[in-house]
Amino acid sequence: MHTQVYEHKTRLITDDMYIRAIKLAIDDGIIDRETLNPDKVSPEKFLKKYLELDDHTIFYKIIHMKGNKRSKAKDFMVRLLNRRLYKVAYALTINEYEIPDILNRERILKMDRSGINQIEKKISEEVRSDPEEIILHVQSSKIKLYERFDEEDYVDDERLLIKTGERDVKRF
Repeated sequence: MHTQVYEHKTRLITDDMYIRAIKLAIDDGIIDRETLNPDKVSPEKFLKKYLELDDHTIFYKIIHMKGNKRSKAKDFMVRLLNRRLYKVAYALTINEYEIPDILNRERILKMDRSGINQIEKKISEEVRSDPEEIILHVQSSKIKLYERFDEEDYVDDERLLIKTGERDVKRF
């Protein structure tokens, strides 16, 4: 059931479109990049801003941005609002039949954001489209819920903020 619900293609597309809208909003200055970087602001300010940014607040900020200028972030949010979702143009199952070379399979599955951006750019050039309009989603079929929790894989000591009371925020 996990795969049917959380990895359904429509849900993945809406998530990817929403994330792309947020990235574009940060690039356009609609959402302040500095206050979302825990290394650039005090822990208190970071936590306050982080807790203010729920889905509705982000959506509202982008849709009702200052000025009447056109924004790609707003375009993505309007598409989501009107359910004009992107469609899957191509899907490739990453297995030994589709990609026989195990090193290539591993390289694809471990690709970081810059590698994905490079492929999106190449595809956009090939189809003569804006790179922001191409969304490449690399999906693993591993279900995190059933994996063994290994603390060192999930905790980054320098970025762990804990609110200990009404005012106190400590960096651990």
